[in-house]
Amino acid sequence: MFDIQNTQQIATILDGKIVFQNDNFDFSKNDDFAVITDTRKLNDETLQHKNILFVVLKGENFDAHDFLPEIIKNQNKNKNIYAILIDNANKFNNLNLQKAENSLSVILVNDTRLALGNLAKHWRNNFDNSQLQIFGITGSNGKTTTKEMLGKILRQHFGEQNVLATVGNLNNDIGLPLTLLNLRKHHQAAVIEMGMNHPGEIEYLAEIAKPNFSAITTIQRAHLQGMQNLQIIAKEKGAIYKFTQNVAVINLNFLQSSPEFVDLWENICQENPQKISVNYFDFDFDNKNQTNQTNQTNQTKAKINFQNLVENNQNCLLIKNQNANQNEKIILQVLGNHNAYNAATATALALAAGIDLATIKTALQDFQAVKGRLQIKKAAYPITLWDDTYNANPDSVKAAIDVLANFDGTKILILGDMGEIGENSENLHKEVGIYARQKNIDYLLCLGESTQFTATAFDEFLPKPKNPALYFANGKINKLTDYLKMLLTMLLQAVVGDKIAVLVKGSRFMKMERIVEELVNKRK
Repeated sequence: MFDIQNTQQIATILDGKIVFQNDNFDFSKNDDFAVITDTRKLNDETLQHKNILFVVLKGENFDAHDFLPEIIKNQNKNKNIYAILIDNANKFNNLNLQKAENSLSVILVNDTRLALGNLAKHWRNNFDNSQLQIFGITGSNGKTTTKEMLGKILRQHFGEQNVLATVGNLNNDIGLPLTLLNLRKHHQAAVIEMGMNHPGEIEYLAEIAKPNFSAITTIQRAHLQGMQNLQIIAKEKGAIYKFTQNVAVINLNFLQSSPEFVDLWENICQENPQKISVNYFDFDFDNKNQTNQTNQTNQTKAKINFQNLVENNQNCLLIKNQNANQNEKIILQVLGNHNAYNAATATALALAAGIDLATIKTALQDFQAVKGRLQIKKAAYPITLWDDTYNANPDSVKAAIDVLANFDGTKILILGDMGEIGENSENLHKEVGIYARQKNIDYLLCLGESTQFTATAFDEFLPKPKNPALYFANGKINKLTDYLKMLLTMLLQAVVGDKIAVLVKGSRFMKMERIVEELVNKRK
């Protein structure tokens, strides 16, 4: 089945050349291999008995070619590296590989980062549709949660060991190829997440992965730097449909706000040489959609309809599958309309692949929040603590505020800067401050640089808040946590703990999880 047989063939596939030859490792006889790019993993116990292809990468602030001596030293010790992929011959020539007790091959290519993608593309092509179903997911928000939800559904259907999924958020031009290179003969399904922070990235990733089924979760104000507007983001994300092999899943809710997005994606699907099908679904947020021409169009075109109702503070997802004349009700363990929407997208993808609603229900009703994404944490204080620290942009912050606003009690929002949102950053930070006031958030604590605008907007929105926002500059996280602990101590003297909720959120670079850890581990 696999047409990559040995290191010589790798060199040929990548248009490279072998500059140091070993015993020409044979893939066809050994399925126990791994492709890695991080020297820190060389001593990982789980890799000690695998045959390693090490890809030497360069970044803005590092060049792994500088670690070649360390890699060779590891080879002398563990004897598990069968090949190294490099693109800097000069640094290789300074090494004395003869000292390696267990020989290895060194393959020289023009660009190791592109070579990694090309190798993954070639490896993925070894699996045809009868053997493996690949699901591709992209979007501004909700990618990882949707991926985890779909992964749980697929494991319920195919079995735990037969499903591969993107680990964490390894969704870029390094993480995606590494994920695909973990595909093995026993896998029956794979869920591949595709992220984007520059134009052309989704097209590049989708061409490598060639998903059988694909969906776009949301088009929102994230990674705006270099994108300018939502139309450009929609076009970039839509490239996933260009390389979809079987079914494109499209949410018709976009017709209400941005019908041009649906037109754009439909055109991409029509131009796809695979003549793919398009499955449509629509989503009703807590029965708030108004009956109008757009929604009537949705109901006619969409064969899968979702409605989210909140019952006893839980999301209740109602599903109507017109294709199979089925109805189902799923009680979700995750909060927020946005998470119900993520579940709807995962369900639509699973249904497109022929998975039954009973299996989907079993998986989703047991699904727990992903780390750092509205995850409930047990605090040292008797309060409700939500860890939503993985990342932040204006729309995801608003979604988090919606969840906090529904809490029956004192609401405390701790917000860090939002990154990668472009030249309009000041106004967008003001926007979420105003939204927090509109949603009657009781206390707002801000950390960073740009959140000073959030705090100001919160205070200036009429009527004036009872409790003015507090702003802490970068580097003042200890002062923020000290104040927060003092505030909680004071509040707990007046109200019971189950009437106090704290939600912490910010962009990844802000590392807002440090505040969560303080509340979980320490109490003064």
